[in-house]
Amino acid sequence: MKILNLLTLFSLPCVLSLSQPGNVTFTSFKKRNLRDGIITFYNILENACQYNQELYQDYLKVAISGEEWNNGEKCGSCIQITGKGNGIGTTPFYGTHKGIITNICPECPGGHFDLLMEGDGIWDIDYEFVPCINIGIELPPVQYRVDTNNDFYLRLQIINTESEIENVMLENAVFMEKTFDNFWVYYNPSDIDNQSIFYFPLFIEVKLKDGTIHTGTIENNENYTNL
Repeated sequence: MKILNLLTLFSLPCVLSLSQPGNVTFTSFKKRNLRDGIITFYNILENACQYNQELYQDYLKVAISGEEWNNGEKCGSCIQITGKGNGIGTTPFYGTHKGIITNICPECPGGHFDLLMEGDGIWDIDYEFVPCINIGIELPPVQYRVDTNNDFYLRLQIINTESEIENVMLENAVFMEKTFDNFWVYYNPSDIDNQSIFYFPLFIEVKLKDGTIHTGTIENNENYTNL
């Protein structure tokens, strides 16, 4: 008989439950990915994700650290932040808050978030990145807007995705590049249709890091439009 020592037993990702007298069963559970962090406050409306000001007005807008910016990869990602009331300042931060990443805090180290709200001080938090729907944030359909389009240059933004975007592909398996300010760009339309300009409507495929794929056609629209 193989004996499990106590240290091994208590390191297993499960809890014990008694289903019947004398019978021990194991019930697994998914651990929450909570991390320790800190928050500060800012009041500048412009944002590095280049979102229109009317977007996400019902939720806390959060600036992520420069260390974690990664070309705006987490722009639009949802985060749940819980204040502990511990810290230094005049406005202790308590309670659980739903937020969306919209900006960068260049000088912040990893785990330090800047909140677009009135406040003072620096406060301890727990936080985790979660799918928006898991914390009751119901985003509109996936949308795009064309920011710049000319004979040899296409620049667009994609919002409301269920997870971070892994890549964006145009016709003929042409992949766009991600820019620092949360846009996707492509420079050579001749790779698509052997012409010197982009012709609309243009096929697009958006692949997310959770495996979801969105496809559709885009027009030369400067306002947010459903994909």
